[in-house]
Amino acid sequence: MLKLEKFTFNPFAENTYIVYDPVTKDGIVVDPGMATQVEQNQFDLFIAEQGIHLSMIVNTHMHIDHCLGNNYIIKKYGINTAACATEIAFGENLDQQARFFGLNLKGFNTTVDIILNDGQLLHIGPNILEIIAMPGHSPGGICIYDRADGWVLSGDSLFLGSIGRTDLPGSNHSKLTHGIRTLLFTLPESTIVYPGHGPSTTIGHERGTNPYIS
Repeated sequence: MLKLEKFTFNPFAENTYIVYDPVTKDGIVVDPGMATQVEQNQFDLFIAEQGIHLSMIVNTHMHIDHCLGNNYIIKKYGINTAACATEIAFGENLDQQARFFGLNLKGFNTTVDIILNDGQLLHIGPNILEIIAMPGHSPGGICIYDRADGWVLSGDSLFLGSIGRTDLPGSNHSKLTHGIRTLLFTLPESTIVYPGHGPSTTIGHERGTNPYIS
């Protein structure tokens, strides 16, 4: 059984997740968004207290708010970054993305070392996570599904009562809604959704009430 720890970081109130096995202490970090030394220290303290051995960064997509901590984690823990191939260009142009949002940030451009594909399996100790391709908010967006424990990390695809923005470069509204409808809404109703921003929800709740998916 895997455990999740959520941190809400940076001016975008982005959710960073540590996914780890409490027995083997193997873990990954999903969408590291820490932007200040205080946030970095908060993250490091949890890793140290739990004795977690991080094996990789997994980015559900490579928008600036989800990658602000990538280079810090790479330098601190010596691990690689995994994402969809179509997100590589976004990671290499994070400083430019920051300017798009009116932020004067430099030195955040980052690389992808491990390419993730739809249906690929990630192993954390004896546990298995499944990659679900979810383009729309970003062309190479993914979700991360833990079938055994009944939860999915939805990135910026599905939120409580909402869906991801599709007015950004490379976004596509019809692809996003199609993916949510055919891939996420077909998961069991009890599946907990942990999004990239805001509180958690469930597939059943969103399938019955989300106004953006008909």
